[in-house]
Amino acid sequence: SIVLAYYFGIPGVLFGTFFSVSLIGLGWKPYFLYKYGFKRSVLPYWIGFFKILMSFAIACILCNYLISSFIIINKESWISLLISLFQVGVIILVVYSSIMYLINLGYRFLTMRLFNMIKNTLK
Repeated sequence: SIVLAYYFGIPGVLFGTFFSVSLIGLGWKPYFLYKYGFKRSVLPYWIGFFKILMSFAIACILCNYLISSFIIINKESWISLLISLFQVGVIILVVYSSIMYLINLGYRFLTMRLFNMIKNTLK
């Protein structure tokens, strides 16, 4: 952060902080936890992490395509803007949830649990 601050100012500090936190939080901590805490390989963690990362990337690309193709962001009034933003939110929710449901077993368990809680509450 200090070196980047010297050359780039505030953006350098922000990038340096982001980079160092990402390196420690995403790299060293899982490795240390799995190797010394669980005494297991960190490979299952990385496989799961990259599956979620890839599902996020696919969802971003698909949402960008759907929103740019089918949604017209109308900024003429607050109501029309809110309607457009609601449409965008629904697209993001449906696309990302569907992809996560297909790829991630933990997300499937979460959705089944939420549906069961709702069903039991409505009884």
